Amino acid sequence: MRIKDLELVGFKSFVDKTRFTFDDGISSIVGPNGCGKSNIVDAIRWVMGEMSAKSLRGGEMQDVIFNGSDTRKPMGMAQVSVIFSCEDGITPSGYEGMSEIQVTRRLYRSGESEYLINKRVCRLKDIVDLFLDTGIGSRAYSIIEQGQIAKVISAKPLERRILIEEAAGISKYRVKREEALRKIEATQTNLARVSDVIFEIKRTLTSLQRQAAKAERYHELKAELQELDVELAGREKVLLARQAEQTLANIKHLGDMQLQATTQLEVEETQLTKLRLDVLEHEKAINLAAEKVARLRETVRADESQRDLLSRDIEHLEAQIGLWREEIEAARERMGLMDQEVAATVEKIADLQTAATEARATLARNQEILQGAQARRQDLDRVAESARNELLRLAGRQASLRQAVQNHQDNRAARQRQIEQNQARAAANEELLGKTLADGEALRAKLAALQEERGKLESDLGDKRTRLANIRQTAEGKKKAFNEAKEAHDKTRVRLESLEEMRRNLEGYQYGVRKIMEAVRQGSGGLNGTRKEILGVLAEKISVPARFETALEAVLGERLQAVLVTDQEAGHTAADYLKTEKAGRGSFVPLEPRLPAKIDYPEKTIGQTLGCLVNHVELEPEYRQVAEVLLANVLVVENLDAAIRLHKENGYTGSFVTLDGELVDDTGTITGGQVDAVTSGILQKKREIAELSAKAEELAALLKKAEGDYYASEGMISRLQEVIAQNQQALDDNRIALSETAGESRRRQQEIERLQTEKAGLQQQAARLAEELAELEKRHAAEERELGEVDQALAAARHAADEKTAAQKALASEIDSHQKAVTESLLAVNNLRQETHNTENYRANRLHAKDEAAALVARRNEQVEQARETQLRHREKIAVFTQSIGEKITHLEAAEREAVQVREGVDEKIARVNQSENVIKMLRRDLESHAREIHSAELTASQIAMKREHVAERLREKYQIELDTLPEPADEAEMDTEALRNRAQEINQRIQQMGEVNPNAVEEYNEQKTRYDHYETQKQDLENAIDELKQAIAKINKTSKERFEETFNLVNHKFGEVIPLLFGGGSAQLILTEPTNPLESGLDIVIRPPGKKLTNVNLLSGGEKALASIGLIFSIFLIKPSPFCLLDEVDAPLDDANVTRFNKLVQQMANHSQVLLITHNKTTMEVADSLFGVTMQEKGVSKLVSVQFTNDGAAAN
Repeated sequence: MRIKDLELVGFKSFVDKTRFTFDDGISSIVGPNGCGKSNIVDAIRWVMGEMSAKSLRGGEMQDVIFNGSDTRKPMGMAQVSVIFSCEDGITPSGYEGMSEIQVTRRLYRSGESEYLINKRVCRLKDIVDLFLDTGIGSRAYSIIEQGQIAKVISAKPLERRILIEEAAGISKYRVKREEALRKIEATQTNLARVSDVIFEIKRTLTSLQRQAAKAERYHELKAELQELDVELAGREKVLLARQAEQTLANIKHLGDMQLQATTQLEVEETQLTKLRLDVLEHEKAINLAAEKVARLRETVRADESQRDLLSRDIEHLEAQIGLWREEIEAARERMGLMDQEVAATVEKIADLQTAATEARATLARNQEILQGAQARRQDLDRVAESARNELLRLAGRQASLRQAVQNHQDNRAARQRQIEQNQARAAANEELLGKTLADGEALRAKLAALQEERGKLESDLGDKRTRLANIRQTAEGKKKAFNEAKEAHDKTRVRLESLEEMRRNLEGYQYGVRKIMEAVRQGSGGLNGTRKEILGVLAEKISVPARFETALEAVLGERLQAVLVTDQEAGHTAADYLKTEKAGRGSFVPLEPRLPAKIDYPEKTIGQTLGCLVNHVELEPEYRQVAEVLLANVLVVENLDAAIRLHKENGYTGSFVTLDGELVDDTGTITGGQVDAVTSGILQKKREIAELSAKAEELAALLKKAEGDYYASEGMISRLQEVIAQNQQALDDNRIALSETAGESRRRQQEIERLQTEKAGLQQQAARLAEELAELEKRHAAEERELGEVDQALAAARHAADEKTAAQKALASEIDSHQKAVTESLLAVNNLRQETHNTENYRANRLHAKDEAAALVARRNEQVEQARETQLRHREKIAVFTQSIGEKITHLEAAEREAVQVREGVDEKIARVNQSENVIKMLRRDLESHAREIHSAELTASQIAMKREHVAERLREKYQIELDTLPEPADEAEMDTEALRNRAQEINQRIQQMGEVNPNAVEEYNEQKTRYDHYETQKQDLENAIDELKQAIAKINKTSKERFEETFNLVNHKFGEVIPLLFGGGSAQLILTEPTNPLESGLDIVIRPPGKKLTNVNLLSGGEKALASIGLIFSIFLIKPSPFCLLDEVDAPLDDANVTRFNKLVQQMANHSQVLLITHNKTTMEVADSLFGVTMQEKGVSKLVSVQFTNDGAAAN
């Protein structure tokens, strides 16, 4: 899968469509800095799925779109396409048989992205999966971006292992393993929730099956009872109607008297309301007046502040004008001085030009005299030369003889010195020999000390490694505790979420209750606007200690599932809704139900109980009356025996309930046995939710502590590992020092042997020097005689030469004087020329300075004028502000007077309000007197109405029949009324003996059975899925471990071969941080450059880090070649020698992979088969120029 073509449009600086066609071998991309070379690397990484804008050298992803230049508009889209050739036989899974694969990525400035494979739309995940385990990808080792090569060495161990994973081809396994672990976690969470749901459903399923049969018998008795109740209600309606007619006549008379008193009271209250409104209006007027005064004061303060600010600006400008005028006067003075200096330089230049003309004439005369004297000197020199030659010959012979004599003396002295030096060297040799013998003994002692130190270091290192193993064992325990705490927290959280979901779904509630609450939540129109009047289920509003839960559920029974409504009308609407929807039945309790008669239990009875059940119940204040109605006259006792005994002692009145849920009602009926699951457990679930919430918070705190302990242990392990590494380094240093000391000891022994050999040589040299000294004495005497004869001949020749020399000196003195005169004349001419040039430069500088001073004067004069204009504008504004302040002060005083007047008018109206309130109090006392008179009549009418309403409500609640719709009963039927009541009572007793009956049991049983079967199937599927995922993970781990270890060993071996080639020696190896757990282990690098001690890789130089990184990357390539390799200025930190080694490895790598190089190095360019030049002739726009090298030459495109 080598890169065949790369096409860029609108990507960064490549605004125009640019196409790169890459061949096999090495392709080099070159160009000046900033021309856009690295944008090619960014484009390849981007099209291969890179999602980090920072990694692409941007702040956000839209930064890759061309943003415009001085001559180009911004682009609205960036697109990069890369065509991979599959001719090498490497094709990803699913693309077998294709010769080419094209990957395209587009990004619009609106933020929308498109991904295409072979021009078909795909997902980003498809592109990432395409390159998995091929060795290429946006973050693979095949792409090394600019400045990142050394980061391979400085990266963390776990980050380095990714390189080995890519080479081993297990990246896709790691991704699949992580996906499988996530799926297992999600599946286990779902399994726990499904198990909880199954558990709750199973609790209700058995009970519902029994209740289905019971419900059928219940419906038959209910039908007969309905006929009897309807007949009795019709007869009671007639009786109550007669009583009500008589009572209403009495109430009418009393009501007329009350109406008269009420009318008068309303008149007085209306008048009082008007007075209070009038007072309120005046108070508003007072507030408005006060606000107006405050606003006027604020505007006055603002204008005064603005006026003061303008005054300060005028003062500041006045001071600035004074400074500018001082600058103008100083500039004008400088201009006058400069005019004087310019005039003086004109005169000076004329004088200098005259003096220069005279100096040039003098120079010509002196040069002519000098030439004549030089001609005479040449003649005299020829004569004197011959005399000097003879003198030189004799002097040479004399010198030779003297040199010979001197040489003999020197040789004799040298031999003497050599004899002395020989004696001194012999003494020094003896002294050094003794010192070296002593040093040898010291080195042997040091060697013994180092060996002892090594033993201590090895022992200390072993102790620390043992301690590390113990701490790791402790850390494993803390990790286990952390995992257990996490598991407990997760289990509690899952159970809590399941219960809360069941609570939201009203699991365990009657079908009718669920339908009503669902209609409220969904806003069903069938409730006719009463959704806000339905307040919720009683079980959700009531709370009781766990000890009394069973007792409360036994007393309330199905009424625990009753729906709270604001009034009976809302309950009526809800019941009609259930009837219309055929959604079962439900109970609806108004907030203010009718209170039953309270039973006064004897103190003795109450003392033998746990108190009234209602006193143990907790509700919000608005629901308290509901509890008092439903739990009226119910006492809690320990057991059923106590309940029966107290009920008898109490005269068979009131109800008693045990803690186990056994009930003795006011009729003496005993209800007991096992509690049905349908009507029980609601309060227990509610309490369990609260307990689980508290437990979840507690477990979260424990989890946080366990997590802190675990990570603290990990920190101790990390620190101890660092100490062990330091101790290991000390041990390595000791071994090196031991080796060096042993080597030094060997060198000292060799030095002793050398000194002993030198001592014998010095003794032989002393004998030879004595013989040479005697021979030199004989030769010295003969040369002394010959030297005397040469001295006489040399004296005569020297006299003749002296005469010629004196004549030469006289002539030379004359020539020197003439030469001096010429030099002085020439110097005078040059000095005058230079002084003239300097004076002209000075004049030009003075003129330029004068112009600058004049410009400053003009500029400052203009600034002074502008400042004067600004001052004038400020003074005009100050006058305006002063006038405005005066006017506003006048308005302020008027507003203050107006506020005082408004306050005076309010006092009178307050007095009238007080008087009216006294009159109303008197009228209300009269009205209360009338009310007491009609109270007894109203009480009678109310009792009759309540009786009729009770009959109607009972009929409506039980049978949805209105009392007014019943026909009038026949007169002869009155004799059968008592028999009908007896029959109805008998049926009621049979129904009560049946206990609680769920009328919707059949439907609920079928519904719960369907749900149970569904969740059982889901549970089995989830358990099978977890087993399959665990098997897949085990298989992935095994394959990944085998491939990773195999690849690691190969790369480690190759790394040890490549590093010596790059460094010219040394050694290197790769080490796993956790050898026993290779799938989670990091990767450490140990490198020892030639001639250096073993050291941490972070202490290497920049160039050494780059070489080490290159060595690791190339080692991986040599083990598993990637289809292509892209290196962005990797050779930048290398010197020439290392670049040559780098290029050899690149050429070796090119035998297996396509290589794309971005470089500035000429040596690297020479190894390339193709050159692609990137230029930026138009600023901000990159262009392509390519060159391909062939055997015949080079061709440019």
